[in-house]
Amino acid sequence: MATELPQKRFDVNKLLDHELSSYDSFTNKTMTWYGKIYLNPLSPSSWDCNHAHIINICGNNEDAISQIVRFYRKCNIVPRIYMSFAENEVEILQPLLESQGFTLDIDSREFMIYPSRKMQKASSSAKICRITKVTEDIIELIHTEEHGDWSIDVINFSIKDNRFHLLGLFDANKCLSIASVRVMDDYSRIADVITHKKFRGRHYATQLMSYLVNYHANITNNYLYLWSHNPIAIKLYKKVGFQKISINRSSWQAYIKD
Repeated sequence: MATELPQKRFDVNKLLDHELSSYDSFTNKTMTWYGKIYLNPLSPSSWDCNHAHIINICGNNEDAISQIVRFYRKCNIVPRIYMSFAENEVEILQPLLESQGFTLDIDSREFMIYPSRKMQKASSSAKICRITKVTEDIIELIHTEEHGDWSIDVINFSIKDNRFHLLGLFDANKCLSIASVRVMDDYSRIADVITHKKFRGRHYATQLMSYLVNYHANITNNYLYLWSHNPIAIKLYKKVGFQKISINRSSWQAYIKD
């Protein structure tokens, strides 16, 4: 029987702060007067490795955007800016971003949280275990999702951090599905939920996510959360037991096209 988490501990703003810090372990962060800027020249095409956040939107936003553009242009990297979940930031920043050549994409991602400590163990004939090395079958799996090498780079960088747990579902020693969980203070973030294109529709991701919930509960009492804008994935997460969180903040990213 599941034990409910103490809801008085849950804080949406703290979760969003952790979301903004989830990049820290696989790329280099520099704090600035306007916010923070991430850079990893080993993976220049990775958006998550190379982007900025304008956190102080009460400052000189036009100058902040100009500095971000100059920084990434100097590094021969496409300038990219992610949301900081500040109130009204889209309304404030969008005209300034567009005036400097940015394209702004607003997505409909849903944040979801698992509301209890454990769930009943799901039956599975497949082997599920933690992955400590990115092998060729995992690279093949990631590529079937039309993810580029940047996704493999991020996982390779992340896997060196003991707070990052990459789980894989195997059949006949071939990895068919993966999911990761990054353990932070009080909140843990699920990502990288991918099933090999040839093996979809067999409930492998459901089995893996069910296993991950129990796995996570055995290593920490953190809240477990994720986000997605894929309706099929959201349906799967709801089936496992995740519930939508209302954050009342826009999710967006901006970039200058090559």
